[in-house]
Amino acid sequence: MNSNAMKRKTVVASLFAIIVICAVLLGGCGGPSDADIIRTKISENLDSVKQLKDDTIDKMIGDGADSIKEYGIDPKEVTRSLFDKFDYKINSIDVNGNKATAHVTLTCKSFKEIMTKFQEKIFAQAMQNHAKTGSDDFNKIMKDALESSVDQADPRDTDCDFNFTKKTDEWSADATQSDELARALGQR
Repeated sequence: MNSNAMKRKTVVASLFAIIVICAVLLGGCGGPSDADIIRTKISENLDSVKQLKDDTIDKMIGDGADSIKEYGIDPKEVTRSLFDKFDYKINSIDVNGNKATAHVTLTCKSFKEIMTKFQEKIFAQAMQNHAKTGSDDFNKIMKDALESSVDQADPRDTDCDFNFTKKTDEWSADATQSDELARALGQR
């Protein structure tokens, strides 16, 4: 072979190698991965609980707040106290086609633990003051017992799996997300 043909082959091979390297490097620049999109969705949802603004609290308590207001209890303050130590950690996200599972650790107070403490305090107060407790006194006892039970509850970690499905290029959480949050709060 002559030297010109050899130089052309070397130039072509070098150009081919550069094209392959560019294709590999630029292939990763196609936008966020499915796992990154899911991570963002989870963070947006759970950050709204972590930051707990008034509109989020209103959605959380809904119409159920009226039943505790009669005891002088502010449902917004109780909700703030319930979630004051809320946190989360996204451990990993497994994507398999149009299905994904995010493994998340939620840190929050247990509603079950709070209600157990609340019942114990109410029972102790009822035994202590069974004959002399009027309606106003009872309301104060209820308020103090609930608020202190929520304030004194220790947060605990719960490992949760959030399932996602991709339909028409959009990832959405299945019902498992609210079920897992309820389980972490000790409601299930």
